[in-house]
Amino acid sequence: MINKIKDLLINTDGFSLDFTTKKSKNINKGFSVSITNNILLDLKENTIKKLIGHLEITGLNLCIEPDKLLIGGWKNKNFHYLDLSVIIEDKKEALIIAKLFNQKAIWDFKECKEVLIK
Repeated sequence: MINKIKDLLINTDGFSLDFTTKKSKNINKGFSVSITNNILLDLKENTIKKLIGHLEITGLNLCIEPDKLLIGGWKNKNFHYLDLSVIIEDKKEALIIAKLFNQKAIWDFKECKEVLIK
């Protein structure tokens, strides 16, 4: 699993994994809102493994249905990110939650694009 995540971080612009199975999850509606802020300073297997463990503990402590949680990864400039995200159906609600978690953007699954927060 760790090698798969490392490969996705290196070779894709972004991805969403099912929180429970860690398998790729194709979503075609709603919005992804990160509720953690994790920049990976390196892509060593041990670093990724520790961060995944942290995300799993965080996810299990939330009162959110596991099928609404994702582990998402993406690149922005020269940085890699790996976060716990929640799927929100309503755009206004997603923007409010994103502001509460100090996010700069959300992901629109239907339009396959980033929505910046004003």
